[in-house]
Order: sequence, then C-alpha cells, then structure tokens
Amino acid sequence: MAFDLSTINDLLIERTSPLIFRAMKKSKTLGLMNQFPGLKSKQLIPLEDMDYDIQQAGGTCAFTAKGDIIISQQDLDPKQVELMMEFCVKKLERTFWNQALPKGSFYDDLEPREARFLELILKAVSESLEMSVWHGEEGGASPIGSFNLYDGIIHTIDDEIAAGTIAAAQRVLTGVINSGNVIAAFEDMRDSMVAEIFDDVSEESDWVALCSGETRTTYARAYRSSFNSLTPSARTLDNFVNGNLSAPLFIDGTNIQIVAVPGLTGTIEKDKIVLTKKSNMWWGFDVEGEESNLRTGMDEFEKNVWVQSDWKFAFNFGKPEELVVNNFS
Repeated sequence: MAFDLSTINDLLIERTSPLIFRAMKKSKTLGLMNQFPGLKSKQLIPLEDMDYDIQQAGGTCAFTAKGDIIISQQDLDPKQVELMMEFCVKKLERTFWNQALPKGSFYDDLEPREARFLELILKAVSESLEMSVWHGEEGGASPIGSFNLYDGIIHTIDDEIAAGTIAAAQRVLTGVINSGNVIAAFEDMRDSMVAEIFDDVSEESDWVALCSGETRTTYARAYRSSFNSLTPSARTLDNFVNGNLSAPLFIDGTNIQIVAVPGLTGTIEKDKIVLTKKSNMWWGFDVEGEESNLRTGMDEFEKNVWVQSDWKFAFNFGKPEELVVNNFS
C-alpha cells in the first residue's frame, strides 16, 4: 500500500514581498541607476532636454522660435530570469545541523527552515546581479551562466563604440592603471567630455567615474603621495593628509565622484573606467510595486528544500553619446 498524494500539494510558503527587489538594490552599481519598475515587455524610455538658447530681444509682442524641447528615447528590453534551486537537507545532518536537531532528527523544533537559506540566497542574488550587469552578454559563451542572459554595461558600451555612438574623442586608452598614470587617466577622461556636457559638471553632482576598487585605491594613494611631496602649508585636502582612503574622491576641479564598483573585476576589466551621469543609467524590473514572488518549500518527506522565483531584467544607457570611457576597444 502507498499514500496517494496526487491531490495534495507540497508544503508551500509563498512570500509576496520585496525580498528579491531589495536584494537587487543592494548591488552597488544598480543602486546608482534610475529604476524602471513594472517592466514586463520592451519599452521606450522618454528622455527630455532643452536648448539653452531661450532669450530673445524685448520690446515686441512677437513669439519667435527660441528654445527647443528636445525629446529622444532609448529602449529597455527585459529578459526572463529564473531562480530554481533545491537542497537536500539530510546532507546537513552530518555537518553543522547535527547538534541542532532534536532526538529523531525532526525539523519541527528548529527555526523556520527556509530562513537559513534565504539570507545566503538573497546575498547571492545581489552579488550575481552586480557582476552580470557589468559582464553580461545575451547569448554569450561565458562559463558563468548568469553572464549569458542579458547585455551588461561592458557589452553595451562595446556595441555603442562599434556603432559609432561614442565618438573616438571620448574613448581614452590609458592601458594598465598604475600609480604613475592613474591621475592622468581620470583627468584625460574629464578633458574628453563633450564641451556642452563638461559645462554641467561644475553645477551638477550627478556625475560619477565608475572604476574597480583597485583603481580607486591606486588613485587615492597616488593623489595622497602627490600632496605629501608638497610643503605642509600647501596640503589643503585633509582626506589625503590623514591617509583616509575611504573618503569620497573627486576628479580634481569637478564634482565628478570616483566610485568603486565590485562588478569591475578581472585581469582586463579592472582597468576599465566609465564616466557618466547616474541619471543616464537605467535598469528595469518586471513587477509593479517593487514586489516579486519568492517561493520556498519542503517536500512531503522533509528531505529537500527548494527555492523558486522569476523576474525580468533590463539595462541600458539613456544617452550613450554622452559617455566617456577608458580602456575599451
């Protein structure tokens, strides 16, 4: 004889909560971008700007064609992503759960079983997105499967360079970043900005230079060393005099903040730098109200714990023609 379980569902705990969305926002890079919630299919991002030539001669009642509102658009094309995992909890009885289980190895008296996994899983979601939003290439052949689902920042920039959208004058090639060239690398990027864009830098704090943690540290140490070579009265930046490498760093004479992001890792990628406005970067997520179903459960035999979720994700630049990049092909 056997139990007929055909009409009985496995134990299911369904969480309609912003857990996945919160995990996404913990990505350092995504936290800098504009969010586009409720992105279920390809949509166009409306972008508005205005011509600054809006003044005209007075003394008349005439309207002239002074001042244009410039409307453009960029697309966000979401890709389906799933989280499908299963774990045999019995294997844990031989390790760290052995002491926690009561006699008979029953799980009823333990903390909610899925909670032990969710913390690790949500952290992994954040870390995975941080890496894939930089290294992703839809249909690519990376041994890391998460990198083959959608186009990330590096591949998007490569495509825009190939299309001629990012002008040659806005592509700096410093090479391997070191203490001898790192300051010049950032200053060359500042000097390569489109003229009318550069005028905004002194007034806006929206600009960032995204780089690896190694590059940022190299810059801070090189800049500190340059100040240490001066007389004490000439050392005007306490951040460097005091050796505080974690203080905010800016390209000299501008409001462009140098921001280290974990996603820029790897032998080649660690030397790449992207100069952009934060408001020029967009990522979309598929559920309105910033919520997603994250479901966890355990089979009827209390042996396997599973976790399941799905969402859609997309990234793009609003105006790639404004970017300045370093060490891109």
